[in-house]
Amino acid sequence: MNAAPLGLLPAATTLHVAVALQINNKQSLIQYVKSINDPTNTLYGSSLTVSQFLATYAPTAAQVQSVTNYLSGYGFSNIQVEPNNLFITADGTVAQVSVAFHTSIGQFSQNGSTVYANLTAAQVPSSLAGTVIAVLGLNNAGRMAPPVHVQTAVVTPAVHFYTPQGFWTAYHADSTATGAQTPSRSLRKAT
Repeated sequence: MNAAPLGLLPAATTLHVAVALQINNKQSLIQYVKSINDPTNTLYGSSLTVSQFLATYAPTAAQVQSVTNYLSGYGFSNIQVEPNNLFITADGTVAQVSVAFHTSIGQFSQNGSTVYANLTAAQVPSSLAGTVIAVLGLNNAGRMAPPVHVQTAVVTPAVHFYTPQGFWTAYHADSTATGAQTPSRSLRKAT
């Protein structure tokens, strides 16, 4: 991370987290995707509707409810479920995040900015282990940004415009044979 530690992020700081849920019937979904991309398969070119995805592969209503109950039990607010059931977002303080996900959030000085990151991997209870695959939003230290390069202006003389005679001179066209100087050959028509 190449950052200097500044201690723990204040406990009252609000974080917006996203809890990612596991796809159900993953191997079946992988096989389906292979089938719809195989020109020799009868499913080639077909697709799932949203309701088919929800019914067959998305986390179930019970799985979603167990995660929302967990978050609300730790005092998280603004709990929202994505329509595909794959993410649940919520707002919580650093204190709530630390207790709910068994991690501490530190702050660091990095490239002239103060950033935060979880000090250990987030954890969930075993009852959610098969449902939750990741907890996002516990750090902002790894955001990518294009590098800033300051380039000094280099002044070099350059020809910006050629007159017709200038092109002749630049490309030595005045010494190239023209069609008038090329011997002509007569073409005979084959009979």
